Amino acid sequence: LGSAIDSSSPDRIVLAREVLAAYKDDPGVRNHIQTMVASYLDADEWHYWRIAELYTRLNYREELTSFLALCRTSDNLEIQEISDVF
Repeated sequence: LGSAIDSSSPDRIVLAREVLAAYKDDPGVRNHIQTMVASYLDADEWHYWRIAELYTRLNYREELTSFLALCRTSDNLEIQEISDVF
């Protein structure tokens, strides 16, 4: 999960997302993803972009909607932009 959000390697990000997609319907995995995402909410916009991409890839619409609402309230203009893109 950390590689899907925190890696600087595009290949690792894609691979991690593919692995997570295989387990996306598992409630334990879904809950763990939310817990991990919460630990990145004080990070920079790089992580916010990766989180939005992950939620989109996993088709977690509720989580994405909540996350984008959070992005809109950020003081960081680059994080606010995420809600426009997604």
